[in-house]
Amino acid sequence: MDDNFFEQGGTSLLAVRLLNAIAAEFGKSLPLASLLRHGTIAAQAELLAQDAAASSGRSPLVVLRDGSESTLVVVHPVGGNVLCYRELTALVPDGMAVLALQSPGDGSEREVGELAARYIEALSGQLGAWRPLHLLGWSMGGVIAQEMTRQLEARGIAPLGLTLIDSCQSADSRTASRLEGYALLRNFVRDLLGSTPVPEAFAAIETLDAGRQPEAALAVLRDTVASAGQLSLPEFVTLLGEYQANYNALVRHAPHAISTPTRLFRATRKQQFPLLTPFAMPDGGHLEVVAMDEDHFSIVQGEALRAIVAQVLRQGSGADQTLAEQPLR
Repeated sequence: MDDNFFEQGGTSLLAVRLLNAIAAEFGKSLPLASLLRHGTIAAQAELLAQDAAASSGRSPLVVLRDGSESTLVVVHPVGGNVLCYRELTALVPDGMAVLALQSPGDGSEREVGELAARYIEALSGQLGAWRPLHLLGWSMGGVIAQEMTRQLEARGIAPLGLTLIDSCQSADSRTASRLEGYALLRNFVRDLLGSTPVPEAFAAIETLDAGRQPEAALAVLRDTVASAGQLSLPEFVTLLGEYQANYNALVRHAPHAISTPTRLFRATRKQQFPLLTPFAMPDGGHLEVVAMDEDHFSIVQGEALRAIVAQVLRQGSGADQTLAEQPLR
């Protein structure tokens, strides 16, 4: 396996496969986020030798790159991990720290506001010596970053800017509806496959008993993506549970207006997501929308991502906003 074994989407099957193999061979569990900072086979071997990287817990904060001039905070999409930001991190210039935030990983019930507060607390140690701060999130990550920005503003802390990448919000946060059952399963698999269409054979799963559907879905996935062959059913169900917890937190969340300059990069090749609608700043707040000829997954890859990062960097270099002097606390 070469070093470029990452896939776009909320979850990386190849990454899970590698970590499973490491656990089986060496009896040690490396955190999924270690692949972002230590993405080569040699680096993973060094982590195993060091023992310090092995951890059974899951901290929200992942330091992707150190830097002393400014800070970019990136927030996980609905899948919960931050592997999708590996390419972005490589595009950021020296001197800019990149801090990533991943979700709890235990499938527990949660609210977007609670996640945002938890993530701000996790950042507090990193931002004690204040530097210009920009928040960014793809998909659900943009909505969480927007809520983090609202909470930061309430503390008198003004980020330089906020970037959302093809984010959606609840179509009706007052609804009691939840994404579950076959609809959840199909949406989860579509997220795993990224821009690859869900196989036609998947439709037959809807006729099965609910208890048999995850196993059948994994079988179809194995026929489509070779790397899914080493993903066990319990691992698949765990990933599905985290996806469900995050998705339904998003369905229940109603965003509020903020004053921080906010830009949304919106994919024009539309993909529908159950119970969600394209993000729009509420209460008359200003939102600059930039349309891009991409889909929900291709917008965070290649030239589209380069264009987004370039605009983020221009906003940071040209900002004249005065930052609050106090650190997060």
